[in-house]
Amino acid sequence: MRYSVTFFEREFNVLSQHLAAKPGFEQAAYLVCRAAITSSETRLIVRDILPVDGTDILADSSHHMKIASRSFMRAMKKADRQKSCFLFVHSHPPMDIRIIPARTM
Repeated sequence: MRYSVTFFEREFNVLSQHLAAKPGFEQAAYLVCRAAITSSETRLIVRDILPVDGTDILADSSHHMKIASRSFMRAMKKADRQKSCFLFVHSHPPMDIRIIPARTM
């Protein structure tokens, strides 16, 4: 079984810009995804990017961050209402965004 996450260009750009918005500090976002499942692959297709708001970041540095639980609870509830998947993503500064092409099997 193969697993992958697929972004449309717009969503990828929104996420990349957010994760690089505060140089030297970790940034985070939640992804709301729909699952496309076949016999050989489970693909999560990103439908919504929910950046972690600065007011929900309780502490941050170049190597850690602490996020208020209300932040990820809102995102998880949204994903549940939409019968979607919830993913958490974050950066590790210094950040260099690279697109890694999917391998075909």
